[in-house]
Amino acid sequence: VISTPMGSMQTIEKLMAAIAGNSAPDLAHVDMFTVPSWGARLAFEDLTPNIEADGLDLRKEYFDFAVDEGSWKDHVYAIAAFESHGVFAWNKAHFEEVGLDPEKPPKSAEEMEAYADKLDKMEGGKIARIGYDPLTSRLSWSTAFAWAGCYKDKPGTNPLYDLKAMKCTANSPINVEAAEWRIKWIKRYGLENLDAFRSTFGGNEADSLGVGKVSMKFIGTWDHDMFKKYFPDLRLGVGPMPVPEKYGGTSDGTVMGAEGYAIPRGALAKGRLEPAWKCLRYFVGPEGQMLHARAGDNIVTLRSLANDEYMLRTPQYKYFMSQLACGWIRPPIPEGAMLWDELGAAENNAAHGKGEPQALLDEVAAKIDEAMEQWK
Repeated sequence: VISTPMGSMQTIEKLMAAIAGNSAPDLAHVDMFTVPSWGARLAFEDLTPNIEADGLDLRKEYFDFAVDEGSWKDHVYAIAAFESHGVFAWNKAHFEEVGLDPEKPPKSAEEMEAYADKLDKMEGGKIARIGYDPLTSRLSWSTAFAWAGCYKDKPGTNPLYDLKAMKCTANSPINVEAAEWRIKWIKRYGLENLDAFRSTFGGNEADSLGVGKVSMKFIGTWDHDMFKKYFPDLRLGVGPMPVPEKYGGTSDGTVMGAEGYAIPRGALAKGRLEPAWKCLRYFVGPEGQMLHARAGDNIVTLRSLANDEYMLRTPQYKYFMSQLACGWIRPPIPEGAMLWDELGAAENNAAHGKGEPQALLDEVAAKIDEAMEQWK
């Protein structure tokens, strides 16, 4: 096994060079978000013939996000072995401290502000605790996915890109409104104050929710075991994201980030496609998925494992699993990485007052539409 940092340019360059030099590995562990880019450029073997030959119905076996993220134009180039996603979380002890019911999180984005009014704490003119962290890494680009609701109610769509019309929708009203909502929270505390405050905590044993610096924020499902390890006494609540009342008040919608397996181009020509496919089938099958789940606090993508006892081992995990049918994915397009970079830049500019969300997102949409012309 040759290991490189997941999703890094080192991985991309190393794998691409191997494919170009006809010395690619038989199997590659990939960030599923990148698969449409590889597939569109014919860098991965098309798995569709093998899927059809084995009589597999991927949508019957796997949750939709696990199939869509590894496909491009009805061809499958990778299959997801596990996933993780963002989820709204709160510190129950903080709720009790200010007279809030620890078992009842905010019922809307509007009520969330009222909760924060009680949870915010100042000492000596400086922030000592904030009710909600608007700069949490789970928030910025994922907000609109929750505001869009549950994916199963809107199959085949995506808040950021219209795959049927082949048009970027990052500048749609819901995305602009979500960005404005985030800016409103940043202004509530002040960006400089937030930056200074956030410099006092970090990850793992210095996590803001765990050390009591933040009362509500977004966490990743992968943080579950971290909290158990470093903060065994933390009474962690997880549940639906509070969204504006006009969008339903709360939402189980979230954005999935899966990892899986692909077969780099060249295996067919070398006569090694079949054993590579057999190995891939194992890793994305029931036994392989449970190995991944137990080894890295990961979540399965097979529908048949959704009710596995291990996957429902804690109240938090029961909620994580309930979101699988509601999970969105980042747009599965060849220029997905560019879209993410542009969104990140736009959000950073908006946070620093360098442009209004509507104008910044209009620019993002225009750039992506131009880049996607070659793939129509």
